[in-house]
Amino acid sequence: MKFKKMLLPFPLFLMVFILGILLALLLPGKGVYFVIVPLCLFLFTIFIHEFGHFIVGVAKGLKPIEMNVGPLRLLFKKRSLQVLPNNNWQYFGGTIHFSASNSDYKGMARKWSWMALGGPAASLFTALLILLLFSSSPLWLDTLLLMNLGIGVVTLIPSTNGSFYSDGKHFWILRKESTRANLMMASVILQRDFSSKLIPSEWNPEVINASSHMLNNVIDRTTEQLIEESQLRMFLYYYFADKEQIDQAIKYIQPLVMLGNTSGFNTLVRIMIVSLYACHFFLQPSSDAQSRLEAESLVQSLPNKEPYSYHKAWAAMLSTQGKTKEAAEHLSQAQLLLEKWYKPIGTYQVEKKILSQIENRLIS
Repeated sequence: MKFKKMLLPFPLFLMVFILGILLALLLPGKGVYFVIVPLCLFLFTIFIHEFGHFIVGVAKGLKPIEMNVGPLRLLFKKRSLQVLPNNNWQYFGGTIHFSASNSDYKGMARKWSWMALGGPAASLFTALLILLLFSSSPLWLDTLLLMNLGIGVVTLIPSTNGSFYSDGKHFWILRKESTRANLMMASVILQRDFSSKLIPSEWNPEVINASSHMLNNVIDRTTEQLIEESQLRMFLYYYFADKEQIDQAIKYIQPLVMLGNTSGFNTLVRIMIVSLYACHFFLQPSSDAQSRLEAESLVQSLPNKEPYSYHKAWAAMLSTQGKTKEAAEHLSQAQLLLEKWYKPIGTYQVEKKILSQIENRLIS
């Protein structure tokens, strides 16, 4: 476990930096250019790009939440900035998260599209500035120019890497007044409620109704679009489940379950969705044998990368199989994690109800 922690972004970056200093001491003049200068230029290049997103986003009225710059994680509080180590390699290349400033998803799409362009614009502007101001520049400045030019061009090209879209791809989608753009922004707006103390049935009714109406009226969805909608569909599940409209809730996440372990599907989100879906069929008295067999297959294929959803699903499955002792062990783990992770947020009540149903089944 300690070895794995050493391979996280911040400690690994720190070790490389220290090795660079040692190399600089052993090879005066050369070690600095081999390790320390490239590392510093890399961090500065990422910062310039993310700061471009930050400046445009704030100018458009968006609220910054978190920025990742290489091994560093910056949290924006109301009146302070908190600097923490970044322990997620997914965010090592640089990310910034904003919160929606209002519930106007159409207006938010326009603001978000310009924010997406802020990063490439800052990178390309920095490269242009170096070209214009320095006719003869040192090696480190040429390196900075190439880094900014590279990241500016690459992120501007509309492309997809799994569930991550380039800045250009985001702009290309959001600049159009389309259902796809509106659904993307509805997810961003509901993320704010999902992270709050509001119970799901109290979430923004206007955005809930609009997004459910849009999803109900779309005919065909590509795999990419379904993955893109995964968080929104999960939010709708919680909303309708909390209102005890469980059949309505299930229909939003079912298409995602049918995708299977598709490349690009965020693993943690998939585990959460599959767990909710399987628990529904294990705990509903009206479920048929075929549905329960399908649910068993889904649970048995789940990786233990999101422990709460994993233990919850196994507890539900084992409780239907009469394996009381094993089910109780998984339920105990799920209950501990529920209190630790979910109690501050509104979805705690929905999850608590699911665990209570499993517990009641074990008692009876």
